[in-house]
Amino acid sequence: MLKTTQNRLKTRWYYAFVFYKLSEGLSSLLIPFFVKDVLKGELGTIGMVLSLTSVAAVPASILWGTLSDRLHKRKGLIIFGFVGSGVSFILMSLARNIPQFGALSFFFGLSSAALAPISAVLVMETSRREDWSEAFGIFNKVGGWGWVAGLTLGVILIPSFNRLLPREVSLRVTFLLIGILPMISAYLAKIWIPEPKRKEDRMEYVKVVGRYPGFEVIEKVMYLPRRLLFFLNIGRVGKLGETLTNQLKWYLLATFLIFSGVLMSYTVFPLYLRDGLGIPEYWVYIINIVRTGSSSFFYAYAGVLAKRTGRGRLQLLGTASRSSIFLFYGLLGFMELGFLRIPLIILIDGFSGFFWALIVVSGSTIVASLSKKGLEGEALGIYNTVIGISKIFGTLSGGYLTQWLGFFPNYVMASLLITLGALITMKVDKMRADN
Repeated sequence: MLKTTQNRLKTRWYYAFVFYKLSEGLSSLLIPFFVKDVLKGELGTIGMVLSLTSVAAVPASILWGTLSDRLHKRKGLIIFGFVGSGVSFILMSLARNIPQFGALSFFFGLSSAALAPISAVLVMETSRREDWSEAFGIFNKVGGWGWVAGLTLGVILIPSFNRLLPREVSLRVTFLLIGILPMISAYLAKIWIPEPKRKEDRMEYVKVVGRYPGFEVIEKVMYLPRRLLFFLNIGRVGKLGETLTNQLKWYLLATFLIFSGVLMSYTVFPLYLRDGLGIPEYWVYIINIVRTGSSSFFYAYAGVLAKRTGRGRLQLLGTASRSSIFLFYGLLGFMELGFLRIPLIILIDGFSGFFWALIVVSGSTIVASLSKKGLEGEALGIYNTVIGISKIFGTLSGGYLTQWLGFFPNYVMASLLITLGALITMKVDKMRADN
């Protein structure tokens, strides 16, 4: 069935994103290590650097999406996103201090933000409307497993370079190689990506969102809001009351708390594993491969489960489970587990990936169902703006809280925020049932 659909759809250009996704997966853990080991930054600095990328990405996504809609041009902006990302990584390999690296992180967020909203519209414009759900599924699967392959590449490259080169040189060389990968994607985009004659509005994606949960299922350590398709219309800020139902307001609060807690946890997670628990660096990559692979593998199953059990209950299960897992992470530092430590973390983090899939497949469809009819797109814009703000808050607070108080208090706070978000989700689910 999948092969038949792929033959029917013009999907070859999807694979232009593979090399870019390889660079994202490989860089996701490299950035914290580079800032800490090469630039001698503190944990708070890591959070600040990651938040700068998010600060740039949120408004840039609005800019590139709007510009693409007005010009009705897709291909050029996608190539710009690839080239800008590649240039950012190459210059990062030469960075000598935190301000330089922070500025490049900001530029990376600015340029890479062009890829998400435009690629989503391009998927719609190069496939028939009745095939949109499966087209998005194929596109996300290609990108998702490209991300996992990037992490796998890290398991091979980082230890090899560390044996052959001094630590600083090995990380700089790795960043240089990462920068080449998006350039390959840019070349493939130039020869593969069409400039469709039929133009679609991004708001048409709401119809897909309403029926098929989830868009981005790979959970990034960098957690940058570059996959957000809708943003708050600034001109309607004074009219939010027209869009926000009482249930939606509560759900947006729960979303902020849940995503903030997740970001607080995973911003420092690679360094917690390596420096806090003494786990070898290549195992840190393997642990992340298991989690991201688990999210990808169970995504389709989570979608089916959402239809059977209800989206609210599914998200409640995911958030409550994740809250327990993050508290367990914090307690790991006090446990004497010996040789069982790494297998146990791999097992628990694999479950964490599954629970993330449960959360993601539910979010957009819950927002669409809680919004007023005809305002689904604007509601999704508010929802994604809240996610963007929570990502900035989570990376900053996670980095600085860990720097000031330690890993354990940070994981306790992350668990508390997610628990509170889960309780509010219960309240929303009850309000929906009562109505």
